[in-house]
Amino acid sequence: MKKSAFFSILSKKLKEKEVVFLDQFILQNPKTKEASSVFKNLRDKANIYRIAQKGGKVIAAIPKNEMSARSLRNLPFVEYMEPRNLNTSSLLKNKYVVFDLSSVEELNKTYAK
Repeated sequence: MKKSAFFSILSKKLKEKEVVFLDQFILQNPKTKEASSVFKNLRDKANIYRIAQKGGKVIAAIPKNEMSARSLRNLPFVEYMEPRNLNTSSLLKNKYVVFDLSSVEELNKTYAK
């Protein structure tokens, strides 16, 4: 039941365009400013309403990467989580979910069982 609830919520987010897919989420330096600029570009260029701002909390579901984790931990409306640790409650309390291609592969491995 947990698995079906998880995919039901994820499916609803996909329909409402609250899931963002990136090719790669790689930062050159472990700087919060650099991570913040990624979300600013998503707001400005991709027209994703209030992502990583008040009312637009985000889960950055990307594979374990120390640079990304250190960069994202100080952003107030962004939560870093490895894709294998995603759960229904984290999906429900955040408006957006950001995946990169490697995180989709990791999700596939985790839930293919």
